[in-house]
Amino acid sequence: MALKLLPLLCAAFVLLGWTLPWGWDAGWMQPWHDALSAWLGAAPSPETRRLEALLFGILGGSIAGKWVAAGWIAEMLRRTRDRALWRLSWAGLLAWFALDSGVSAALGAGFNVTLVNLLPLVVVGGCLLAAGPGTVAPKTPPRARPDAVVSAILVFFAGTGLLFALGPRSLPLLLWNTAMESHLLAGVLTVEAERVQRLLGGAIGGTVFAHFVLLLGAHRAAPEAPWVRAAVATSIAAWVIPDALASIAHGAWYNLVYIDAPCVVGVAVAVALLRRRAVM
Repeated sequence: MALKLLPLLCAAFVLLGWTLPWGWDAGWMQPWHDALSAWLGAAPSPETRRLEALLFGILGGSIAGKWVAAGWIAEMLRRTRDRALWRLSWAGLLAWFALDSGVSAALGAGFNVTLVNLLPLVVVGGCLLAAGPGTVAPKTPPRARPDAVVSAILVFFAGTGLLFALGPRSLPLLLWNTAMESHLLAGVLTVEAERVQRLLGGAIGGTVFAHFVLLLGAHRAAPEAPWVRAAVATSIAAWVIPDALASIAHGAWYNLVYIDAPCVVGVAVAVALLRRRAVM
């Protein structure tokens, strides 16, 4: 039962991610916004609210993409009961939770953990715990080795997630930050806006990091399997399309140029390499 439920839970979180860019300020998010105001000491300024809108657009896309990747792995786990995929599912879940929640805790924003992060951890983690005894060790290891270039691309984007989570104001993101401040904050980064950026940057970065941990693990587990290629392509599409639409809606061209376009190009190379290996 737990193995059948896992792909459905992943699909539900994909839908949640797709809803977030457009519903981030709806009533169902009010407890989070109330807690945010209490954490900041006042309601966010209009400029900070514009920053929130953009970051929630990026976050929603990243959530959808990560859970599409998790869904592919959950479906293959349901079919094969492969213990390596069960462990990979745990790795993706815990990588996201530890990084996102760790940033929230470091900022003193525990509300983000209790109001948001605990639900996926408990629900999905509970299913994985229940499914564990039914998994089996793979009979034979993969015959092919992971592609070194594909692995490097996936590691690079996992590192980008770490950068967003741990260093949203760091030098590699200078161009993005400069464009964002000019566009949304009238060129002035307030303490309030920086705190919000660091909080939501932790959520975005943790999700992106876990997304590429899942893809890298899938590639290593089944280097030539068609489903891995499909997981890479569809999960990135599920992420980038709502992210790009939200960026366009908010006039954030810089997010398309500095984030979305490089990701699409890099993943397109990875998918092409995977397809080439499959037909050789």
